[in-house]
Amino acid sequence: CTKGRPTRITVTKQDGAPPDEPVMLKILDCRRKDSTSYRTKRSTLSMRDGVLHTRRFTKEEYPDDLVFFVRAKDAKGRVSPVMALNCAPKSDVYSKTPQMITRGVTKDPARSMAFAWFTALDVKKNVLKIWREGESERTARRIPARPAYAREWVERVMVNHTRVDMNREATQFDVEVTNLLPDTSYCCRFGGPEGWSEVFFCRTLPESIERLDAVLMADAQIGENEPHYAEYAKLMEQAIRRAKAPYVMLSTGDMVNAAGKQDDYARTLSVAQKHFAGEVWIPTPGNHEWEHIREFENYKSHWNLPRRGDALTDELLYSVHMGPVCFVSVPGYGGSLPMHFVNEVEKELADASANKPDWLVVLLHSSPYGKSGETFNPRYYVPVFEKYGVDLALSGHDHLYVRSTMWQGKRVPVGEGITYVSLGFTGPSHDRNCRFPWQDYVFGDNPAHVTKDGKPDPFCSMASFTKDRIVLTVTTASGVLVDEVVLEKAPN
Repeated sequence: CTKGRPTRITVTKQDGAPPDEPVMLKILDCRRKDSTSYRTKRSTLSMRDGVLHTRRFTKEEYPDDLVFFVRAKDAKGRVSPVMALNCAPKSDVYSKTPQMITRGVTKDPARSMAFAWFTALDVKKNVLKIWREGESERTARRIPARPAYAREWVERVMVNHTRVDMNREATQFDVEVTNLLPDTSYCCRFGGPEGWSEVFFCRTLPESIERLDAVLMADAQIGENEPHYAEYAKLMEQAIRRAKAPYVMLSTGDMVNAAGKQDDYARTLSVAQKHFAGEVWIPTPGNHEWEHIREFENYKSHWNLPRRGDALTDELLYSVHMGPVCFVSVPGYGGSLPMHFVNEVEKELADASANKPDWLVVLLHSSPYGKSGETFNPRYYVPVFEKYGVDLALSGHDHLYVRSTMWQGKRVPVGEGITYVSLGFTGPSHDRNCRFPWQDYVFGDNPAHVTKDGKPDPFCSMASFTKDRIVLTVTTASGVLVDEVVLEKAPN
């Protein structure tokens, strides 16, 4: 809610559908940021089809960041959690020039590109300008971007013993451009009359790929450790220099420390903006991209990823075929999810395996066989992985390196089951191991192994995929070889 602007509030069922019953929104309390009570009418507002348009929460005379506590209730007496809405001041947190630009993978990365970015709330129109490298910008195609509402918090405070996020609103844009030429370098610029980004160089993938390299980026979670943002960018550069074209960027989740925090995303993306805008990214979300009530909403605002037409799993669950390998992003962030996710994962893996890729690789944040001993992923996802012939599962979450090869609940040699790998960390924090019988190899349990000159020595990982072989090479930033895993196809 931004002061002076109308607010649109939507209530849905868990599956994203409109409510079946009439819904009322009750204002329970109103407080200043310092928790003192603010005199205003405690009214009940009717929400037609679960949608309310109102200026009730954004009057110009309200104090900055006035907090309203509200709750939705339907005709059967069912209620939502209590939610806090803050009347945000007009802010310059977001500029009119596009910022936090990301390039997400598409279903056809040889002929299309997809991007997302943020601007100030009052920017209503943006376009992508794209032209072949070496040609004049005057030849650019102009592709209109789709605007959407976004919000992130800039401060987290306690108001009347309740944690409240002080949000700021923005416009998010996304765009997909098609009919591009394979294996071709393009120049891209984002914006409109109110401001243009710099030019970014983006290349489509070849139509036919015999070998694909992947740069593997595990948990960053830098947060307030300001000096490490520059180290994160250096690590990314180091890993990219090792890759041979064509290559893609894989993120196993927890790129940020706080899911909805504005400057976590701003600092992480800006420090390596040319790579986030220029490279093909295949991300999967982690627990630090999930937040209470909004769940993965802010994560999805920052990416433009393949959609399946399913509100709960769009941009979280998807598959992409690239030469010898099919990557499948599986939402497995370390907590329990509705069984709907399990059913949809099975559908996606069934479709992916039906195309008979040489290698089927899943990305999920929390390994079923890492250091955590969690229950949801091994109980519900592993049987589906085994059913459809997954070869390799790449994960983060553990903040140390763990490799396990399992089949039907038992340890087996590499190549005889699914190899599960937790890829350590790319940020400032490492963790200790919790020992479990499925672990074949662990590195980083001893802090001295992941420390160099008194500073964290994060992981720098690469994978190469050909028709007959996967080679996974894991080192630390200082060059210590952690592990090399080779998976080979058995001769027919």
